[in-house]
Amino acid sequence: YGLYYDQVLTRTEFDLPAPRSGVQEGNALGELVADSFLWATQNLEVDAPDVPTVTVTADGVLRAPLASGEITTSMAFDVLSMGVGSDGTSGFPLVGVYLTGRELRAAAEVDASVTPLMPAAQLYMAGMDYSFNTHRMFFNRVTDCRIHNSADQVEDGQLYRVVTGMYSAQMLGTVKSKSLGLLSLEPKMADGTPVTDFEECILRDKNGNEIKEWYALAAYLQTFGEEGLSPR
Repeated sequence: YGLYYDQVLTRTEFDLPAPRSGVQEGNALGELVADSFLWATQNLEVDAPDVPTVTVTADGVLRAPLASGEITTSMAFDVLSMGVGSDGTSGFPLVGVYLTGRELRAAAEVDASVTPLMPAAQLYMAGMDYSFNTHRMFFNRVTDCRIHNSADQVEDGQLYRVVTGMYSAQMLGTVKSKSLGLLSLEPKMADGTPVTDFEECILRDKNGNEIKEWYALAAYLQTFGEEGLSPR
């Protein structure tokens, strides 16, 4: 990937702590990672489809915070250090699957309703805006769900592309059991058929390399250059 261990990618004047377990609130680190995945689909992925894309990461895969000061390659790797790809190298790759609008709303409901029961399931997304009311009944808390910068609500029957890490993608199928059957997510291919092999969904760069979660974050951080991360 053209990076070395202690290479400085950028800097930050503020800490980006890991999420507080079970606390339903925004988290700068989680949102930065989700943004980096969306950036990777737009700037690193070869032959990326021109469709609305939502990117997702979860509390449970964020393994380290980022402290104020210089951010190096190894620090970016530590944030997303889980797993091994199909290529045998460290780090889970990003994968792209499709969900219906109804399922995409269910994914938002995972964040709204499952997080109190399973803190590691708290989600951070880019490309979609949603709101929820924690005083409503479980699995009926999402009140608004729309593609980012769009006035239109997510449509139940439309397919939307969802990009996340391999581990998170494989966990989508467990939502049904965790929600006692009230929510169901079935990852699909672009033609709507169920995914049978997630390796077919791996995102690759122009050289055919797997786009790893950690590399998406590292490459995105590089774009901030010497000016560093903005508080906004």
